[in-house]
Amino acid sequence: MRIVLPALRYFFVLAIVSLLVLAALAVGLNLHIARPAYEWVASRALDRAVQIAGPITLRFCAPIHLSMRGLTLAGPPTD
Repeated sequence: MRIVLPALRYFFVLAIVSLLVLAALAVGLNLHIARPAYEWVASRALDRAVQIAGPITLRFCAPIHLSMRGLTLAGPPTD
């Protein structure tokens, strides 16, 4: 029992520190760098050329919300 309690304490401290580091990374993430990846995923999903011209925002609430403005869809879907 003497070993278990300190191990649990260290585990919880490590978990909290990890969550804080992940939150800081997510807030500091520059979403505009990933714009080509978002365009590629949307193009594959919609089977059309997609261009994102406006800002990209990410909100951490329940549920996580990603919004984009200035979307352009080119042409009809290809079959």
